[in-house]
Amino acid sequence: MKIGKKTREKDDYSEIEEIFNLLDTDHDGFLGIQDIQTVMNSLGEIGFDETMCKSLIKIITKRDEISSHKNEGISKETFIEIFKNEN
Repeated sequence: MKIGKKTREKDDYSEIEEIFNLLDTDHDGFLGIQDIQTVMNSLGEIGFDETMCKSLIKIITKRDEISSHKNEGISKETFIEIFKNEN
């Protein structure tokens, strides 16, 4: 049985969304500084500080400034677009 293109795209979207939801530790719809620190610490990168997180977010979102506000980070939509464009 062949899987249609739309079905594969939906499956890909679901997988990417699931990954985002795992990384979004505070479940606010953004991968922010705290989320990135939590993930990096769990991977053994203990020294990953706020400045490094802001730099990573700036690179990914192509923005010049990132504040420490809760909703400053990588949105679910941006995250999904990044991974969809990689395929």
